Amino acid sequence: MNTHAALTGAQVSAPHPIRPRLEQEFQARFGATEADLNALARIKRFTDTWLADAKLRARLDAAGFDLDLPEFDLPMSPTELRPYLSPSATDQPSDASHITQLFAHYLQFRAQKRVQMRDLCAPENAAFADWRTGQITRCQTELTAAYNTAILHLPVAFELTQGCSVGCWFCGLSAAGLEQTFHASDRNVALWREVLQAIHAFAGPAAGQGILFWATDPLDNPDYEIFAQEFHAILGRYPATTTALAPRQIDRMRALLQSSFAQGADFNRFSILSLRQLHTLHAAFSPRELLFVDIIPQNRGAAQAKALTGRARSDPRATARSAITDAPATIACVSGVLINMVTRHARLIAPCASSEKWPDGYKVLATDRFASGPDLARVLQGFSHQHFEGKD
Repeated sequence: MNTHAALTGAQVSAPHPIRPRLEQEFQARFGATEADLNALARIKRFTDTWLADAKLRARLDAAGFDLDLPEFDLPMSPTELRPYLSPSATDQPSDASHITQLFAHYLQFRAQKRVQMRDLCAPENAAFADWRTGQITRCQTELTAAYNTAILHLPVAFELTQGCSVGCWFCGLSAAGLEQTFHASDRNVALWREVLQAIHAFAGPAAGQGILFWATDPLDNPDYEIFAQEFHAILGRYPATTTALAPRQIDRMRALLQSSFAQGADFNRFSILSLRQLHTLHAAFSPRELLFVDIIPQNRGAAQAKALTGRARSDPRATARSAITDAPATIACVSGVLINMVTRHARLIAPCASSEKWPDGYKVLATDRFASGPDLARVLQGFSHQHFEGKD
């Protein structure tokens, strides 16, 4: 593999990709030029690689970050970026260059957008909203600040398969193997529309912040894009996508990104299970194409420790495979309804610290089955009467 091409995407040719809405907003707010955006994209590629590659981190640490890295074509010395890669660094250097200051604005902008998304997750239903606020308050007493910042408390998540093909040893939700798929037959699409209408009636516009995965990978469903399009048509927003299968389905993922950007999606994420996967993505996508796509390094040697939840909690070999947090942990991000379209189960769930009782880091407060959209509406009303009014 040509390392330079793999890291910089210099040989990638993408015909006029659609620009993410967030990129356009950022450019307008901060007066960033096209050259600025391209430079930021190269910086992001470097920081994404730094987070994933233990050898790169070791090289930089040994050199005090004063290292020539031509493969990344950085617009400044890595020493200028060191404060943004250290967990203890919070202040921007007073003598930072224009592009380093712009990178700081980029990081702040992305963080602000997550806060805004969290605010948009508040249901229109007052009882539901009050219950969700109670879950947020409880989590603040159970979990660290880092987890509480990350958890969005989405009102709903959907599973379009039963199980997941990826099989991550550390899966925080203990996903089972892929067993069955909810295909886009005429009957299933009709049910999907009814279900979306029921959840919209229950949660209001906040339902549009929901996601179409949980203990699943969205790309396991070959009809994911059809269901995402219906989600956008009924709930007014194209759902965020997080997948570990992007390196295996490059063409499909490129088309999905373009479709999501064209319809205003703000968040897409690639989970990376090996450095080879990271290099595959970097060879396929230019730095600019991934400027507003989050890379989540889950590979051996990644800088971030795994959450002590799910299989990382139950596997006795976990600490030998990767650093594991010792703080109370969860990766659950829903305070609301989890709906599996294969089994027709609806569950009322909320994040919590992983424990013997709740090893996957979320409480299951109620479970019921549904056969149609109106039947789901009945189930949701039952959840409301039993739990929201009591605010457990």
